[in-house]
Amino acid sequence: MTRQILVIIAVLFSITISTMAGGLNPTAPPGETMKTLQEIAPRTPLRQADFPLTITESGSYYLTENVTMFFDFNIGIVINSSDVMIDLMGYTISGPPISFANGISITDLGTNIKIKNGTVKNFGLNGIAGDLLSKEIRITGVSVTDNSQGGISLPGSNVVIKDCFIVNNGDSAGVDVYGIRCGTNAMVINNHIIGNGNQALTIVYGIHVTNNSICMNNIVSKNGYQSAGYLVYGIYYSEGATIKNNTIVSNGSLAHSADVTGIYGNLGGIIVGNTVKGNGNGGTILSGANKVMGIWIENDGGMINNNAVVKNGYKANDYVRGILGASGLQVFNNKVSGNGELAPENVYGIFVGNGCKISGNVVFDNGRDVTGVNIIYGILCGYNNLVTGNTVSKNGDNVNTITGIRSNDGSIITQNNVSENGTNALQVDGIVAKTGCTVSKNNVFKNGVGGFLLAGITVEDFCLIESNTAYSNGGPNLVYGTGCVLVNNVAP
Repeated sequence: MTRQILVIIAVLFSITISTMAGGLNPTAPPGETMKTLQEIAPRTPLRQADFPLTITESGSYYLTENVTMFFDFNIGIVINSSDVMIDLMGYTISGPPISFANGISITDLGTNIKIKNGTVKNFGLNGIAGDLLSKEIRITGVSVTDNSQGGISLPGSNVVIKDCFIVNNGDSAGVDVYGIRCGTNAMVINNHIIGNGNQALTIVYGIHVTNNSICMNNIVSKNGYQSAGYLVYGIYYSEGATIKNNTIVSNGSLAHSADVTGIYGNLGGIIVGNTVKGNGNGGTILSGANKVMGIWIENDGGMINNNAVVKNGYKANDYVRGILGASGLQVFNNKVSGNGELAPENVYGIFVGNGCKISGNVVFDNGRDVTGVNIIYGILCGYNNLVTGNTVSKNGDNVNTITGIRSNDGSIITQNNVSENGTNALQVDGIVAKTGCTVSKNNVFKNGVGGFLLAGITVEDFCLIESNTAYSNGGPNLVYGTGCVLVNNVAP
């Protein structure tokens, strides 16, 4: 009986499941579910016949062929709308041989604009340019070449320029030349800015950004060659930028009338991990730039760390500074080497103001064979500085006057190695400390060999002089003023 009941229940359960599942045969033919790419992400093709083109509607556009502009005043593309994406698809937009227009212009209505993957060249103004109010623009993978005034000029905020080649723009231009120009909060990453502003007549900027921007992993090279203007900058920022891991090489070569700076900051900022090499140099016969600065933060604050500032200002026409800064600056672990060789004026490896910390730097072989009546400093700084753990060596050979380290009143000079500076020089000091300084645990040796050494260590009045070692210098090892306290020094 129990078995019969179980069989009946199983049959009823099977019938219920079949009823719930429904029939296997469809009630109607299946509908079409596939959508085309155009339906998913509508895009507008652009052809030669569409140019010159003004975009007034948001959307996605793409180039289908190379485009050449034939009339002098025709802009290739004017973007007069927000939320526009242009894919150049590897094609080129070319200007006529002589023109008075930008390749692509973005008006003040242009917000959230993306341009990628192609080339813009041969226009009479800039390759790509925007209004001051156009913002949130992203340029990626674009080559901007051979435009008469400049490369990319987007002075609005929140611009991203990445993986672009900015080459040979602004040659012989009579206006300021920008390889890349951006406004506040910009990101300029992994670009090549090469050969812009050659023989230009005013100011040349490889990269120019304003406040709170990031410039990282860019190669800035050979801009401002033989510039006839008055300033050449590899990278320029206004305030509070981060300049990291860039290579700034051979800018302002043979620019005999221009002042050349590898990296310039107006105020504050972080400059870290960059290579600044061979900027403002002369050649075998021709002289280099006028004044040459490797890295320069003009106003207070900032950090300059782990940079290589090497062989800038060879045969410059005026003075050369490896690292130049104002007050409240931190200068850590930089290599400053071979700057200012054969320059006719004063050469300073590191030159900063008051209240700075200068630590762990290697300052080597700067100011070699400088001509004329000149003064060479390895490190020169103002009042109340901490100068610690630096190596200052072989600077100022065969020159007039050389000092390894000099700091003014109230400074602490400690744990530095100052050696072999001023070989065959006329006047040599290893360390000079002014009134009220602490000079401790420094090693000062073999300075002024073959020249005339004023002293290994020279300390003015009311200083603490403790645990220094000074020996084998070309004159007195230690000279000090009144009221000084001497503790455990070795200075025979």
